[in-house]
Amino acid sequence: MEKNKPNPIAEVFSYAHDKKLIGFSIFLAVIAVLSGLLPYFAASYLVIGLINKNLTVNLVLLWGLLAIIGYLLKTICLTFSSACSHKMGYAVMAEIRTMLTKKLLRLSMGKATQRNAGEYKEIIMDEVEHLEYPLAHMLPELTSHILGFLIVIIYMFTVSWQLALASLGTLILGFLIYGLMMSGKDVMGMFQKYTKDSGTMAGTMVEYVNGMEVIKAFGRTASSMEKFSSAVKAFRDSMIAWFKHCHPFIAGFYVVTPNSLMLVLPIGMFLLGTGSITLEHFILCMFLAFGVAQPIIKIMEFADHIMAIRCFWPPESLLPAFPTEVS
Repeated sequence: MEKNKPNPIAEVFSYAHDKKLIGFSIFLAVIAVLSGLLPYFAASYLVIGLINKNLTVNLVLLWGLLAIIGYLLKTICLTFSSACSHKMGYAVMAEIRTMLTKKLLRLSMGKATQRNAGEYKEIIMDEVEHLEYPLAHMLPELTSHILGFLIVIIYMFTVSWQLALASLGTLILGFLIYGLMMSGKDVMGMFQKYTKDSGTMAGTMVEYVNGMEVIKAFGRTASSMEKFSSAVKAFRDSMIAWFKHCHPFIAGFYVVTPNSLMLVLPIGMFLLGTGSITLEHFILCMFLAFGVAQPIIKIMEFADHIMAIRCFWPPESLLPAFPTEVS
């Protein structure tokens, strides 16, 4: 019976020693998302008051002040949350780089020289750098945006379950479009080839630049340039293939997903005409619909970074599996 494969995301965060810092960062991010909802409520109630002709100066000042407070609180909390998560993220990256260099020191000279300096630089610096975005942003922002999304949806269901479902319609369609991008039979292989060719090009470039004097001295300019040119062209081809596959789906996702009014507006007009909902509820749901898609879009931005982690995790696999290591 095969053992369950470890979760690379959980293993990445296991390198974080200061759990309190992570919790504080998440707490601030949650406060930021909840504060960011205040301007939506303020705008909707101001419009409702304007339509009902009961809008007063005091009401405008009240809702305007709440909107400003919400925006400022969101900005402040996001700033401190980002500072905490970045401090944790770079500490984790330092741990992983230290672990990789210690492993490299244990390799025999013959095995270590099987790769050039550029490839080791790509592994220890650039590949580990891919962890920066998920480490510094994913945990606090993912948690807070999921919570914000749930709060808005639950509140919309209490106002009008029909419009709440309508606001989810574009999200479902967007997920279907994004799922088509990720469901190809060779998507992971295409992405791995793209990252591999990127590393090969970087390694060849460093090797070429560092050895330029020797290359000229021994008249090897043409052959070395051909090797460098081939690496660049291979990366160009894999990058074009990857982007050509992804961009139509990503464009469709970003066009459809945030456009919640595409379904909320016609369905709301129909319900308003039949008397199923009031004008106040219709306006409130229209404004809240704008706050439904944004957290989901933010969550989906982490998909590529999660896939990048899965491609080269565990970190020991970044250094190839050499048959022997010196003790």
